[in-house]
Order: sequence, then structure tokens, then C-alpha cells
Amino acid sequence: DVYHYWSWSLNGAEGTTGLNQYELQSSDLISLNFIDPSEPTPVLPPTGSGALLPPDILTTSSVVVPETMPAPAVKPIFDIKKAFEFLIAQQKENGSFGEDLYTDWIAIAFASGNYQEQTIKLVKYFGEFKTKDALLTNYERHAMALMALGLNPYNTNGENYIEKITGTFDNKQFGDMNEDNDDIFALIVLQNAGFKQAEKMITDTLDFIVSRQKENGSWNESVDMTGATIESLSVFSPISEIGESLKKAKEFLKQNQKDNGSWNNNASSTAWAIQGILALGEKPEDWKPARNASSIADAGGKNENTPLDYLATMQDADGGIKNLSAGEEDENIQNKIWETAYVVSALSGKAWNQIMQKFEKPIIPAVLVETPIIQVAQNNDAKTIGAKPKLAKLKDLAKQNTATAITAITSSPTENKTALPKKNWFARLLENIFELF
Repeated sequence: DVYHYWSWSLNGAEGTTGLNQYELQSSDLISLNFIDPSEPTPVLPPTGSGALLPPDILTTSSVVVPETMPAPAVKPIFDIKKAFEFLIAQQKENGSFGEDLYTDWIAIAFASGNYQEQTIKLVKYFGEFKTKDALLTNYERHAMALMALGLNPYNTNGENYIEKITGTFDNKQFGDMNEDNDDIFALIVLQNAGFKQAEKMITDTLDFIVSRQKENGSWNESVDMTGATIESLSVFSPISEIGESLKKAKEFLKQNQKDNGSWNNNASSTAWAIQGILALGEKPEDWKPARNASSIADAGGKNENTPLDYLATMQDADGGIKNLSAGEEDENIQNKIWETAYVVSALSGKAWNQIMQKFEKPIIPAVLVETPIIQVAQNNDAKTIGAKPKLAKLKDLAKQNTATAITAITSSPTENKTALPKKNWFARLLENIFELF
């Protein structure tokens, strides 16, 4: 444009012709000056001289210009395929990944991807496995894993995990009165298991969880639990009190994001924060640290680091998440598996609620009770009045449940479209009743 241009000087005097018309002579000093009226012009001394040129001249005589300028630095990108390959390499012959804790979280991670063979192994494993640890939070986590794989939490391998959760409700909250993590994860499970907002168990739990929020918007002063709580509450955001609670929680995450894009300089915390971001309907790539003016100036005026940028720097050569500080010799492979599962789920772009499948409360079928036989004497003959005794025999629904989940995983979209039309509720009720006998 007419406001910005190059001027040139010859041996300290302004050039009188076009530079392309001047024939360069031995010992000539050519100075180039880019004119930008909006900015002060920096000044460099000419070669071999300590004197500064006039302030309107920017000399390039002391600057070595490379033949090719270096390419700008490219930020690393997290390789999610490589992360899955790392997890696949850890799967055991029976389909598990070791302890319940790791297997459950990896099941959720695999449900977010498209790894059919490994997912089917997990489904078969869960169809024969019962969680050994009776802690409420373990039941909740295991129910989340089952639902992510399409297995019915009301009946897998003969266990009703929803009943194990609801059985701890004390008419105010779940489990330990002094804790809220068990309530947060109970709410995540139950809202996907057919429980409705108007039910007392849900409304009381919502009240309890909101009452536990700190003044700074967090739960337990923890990024991890705040991210999980946002996920548990987000579906109820139209309720004004919960909407306000979510705003405070979002601000807590905003204020605690590090300059490198992370939370707590930790991959797990960052992954759980992303779960909250996804539950809010936002994109983690849009989240950059909220910085004050002085810190922005110190960083050269910009800070473009997002949570995704940070997680990319935390990926190890084998695809897993680095989980060691410098100088440590032995790597804890289980923690590496655990953290990688968290990150893979977060980078799927789906919140836990979106990965988990929805289940309705089961219809409790009518059960016929054995009818007593009444003997009546008539003409010295005994006649029987009343129905023949029948006892209900339940089928092995757990095996059917596993088979259904595997079929759903292996079915193509075309196969799903050609499925038989759904029966109405009354036909299904009658079918359920009569199949019991």
C-alpha cells in the first residue's frame, strides 16, 4: 500500500535513483529502510562503525540473512491411533487389563473408539466377571464400563449393579455422608439407567452435590472432581440453581488452567477437565489460559496453548502417556495404562455420558405364586379344585445380555436398519411374563 514502502541510502545519504538502476561500486554501503508510519524505526550501527545511523534508517549491513528462512515451529499433535495401539498391547488373554480399576477405565476408552476385536474380548470378560471390591465407587465405575460396552447394568453375570448403588441411598445422598465423589458418579450412572429428574432420589442427590460446591466454584478444591461434577450436572442445567453452579465451576477451570494449556501439569487432571468441557458442549481446542496483562507481555503478547497441545507433549514414543519425572528409573506400567485410558476417552470428543449407552429401568414381570390344592370329598372321590402348581424358572438372561452386546458391536449399519419393527409395550410385557414359565 502507499503508506508502507522501502527506501534506501548510499554511504549514509538518501539514494537519488531507483536501487535497481544504481551500479554498485567497491566499498559502497547500502542501507535499506522499511517505512512503517505507525511504528518507531529500530536502528542498528553499520559494520565497522560504532556510530548510529540517522533514526529514519534501518541498516541491514550488520545482519546476516540466511538463504532460506527457517520454518516456524510446528506444534506436536497427539497420535490417538498410536495410543490405542499401546493399550491393545497391554490386553491380557482373558480380555482384561489387570486389576478392575484399569480394566474398567480402558473399557470406556475402547467404547469411544472403533476397535472391534478388543472390545468383544472385554465384553466376554465382563460377561464372566464380577467385581471383587465392594466399595460403592467401584460399583459405579464398573457400571459405567458395562454401559459403555452396551452391557445391561441391571443384569450382567447375574449382578444388578444399579441396585448395589441405589441400596446405599439414605434419603439424602449415596454412600458416605462425608464424601461427594460417590454421589457424583452415582448421578452419572443413574441418569443413563432410566432414572428421571423428578424422582426423589435424583432431586435429593442434586441438592446434596450443589451444596458441596466450594465458594471458588470447585468440588473438593480439585480440578478432577470439578470436571466430573460438571459432567454429572450438565444434563440438568435448565434448572436455574444448577445452571449457576455450572457457571461457577467453569470459571474455576478457567482460572486454574496453566500457561502450557494443562491443569496441574498433569495428564489425568487435564483429561478430566476436558470431560467437563465436553459436557458443557464446548471444544477443548478453544480453551486457552486466562492470563493477566503482565504475563501476556512477558510471553511476547500471545499464549496459544490449549489442553490438546499439552497432552501432545505428554505422549511417549510407545504411544502411552509419560508418567515419570526426570531421573526415575522404573516405569509404573499400570499407571501409564490408566492415564492413557483417561486421555484417549477425553480426546474422543465424547463425554462419558455420550460414550455410555442408555438403559431403561426393567419392567418387573408378574410372578405367579404356587396355588394350594384343595381336596373336596364327593361321592367318596377326591376332586382337585384350583390350578396346578407352577414355579417361575428364570432364564439365564446374563448370557443373553452378553450376546446382545457382541451382536451390537459386530452389526453393520445396514444390518441394524433391517431389524424387525419394535413391539409395543403391552406385547413386550406379555412376552416377558410368559417366557418365565
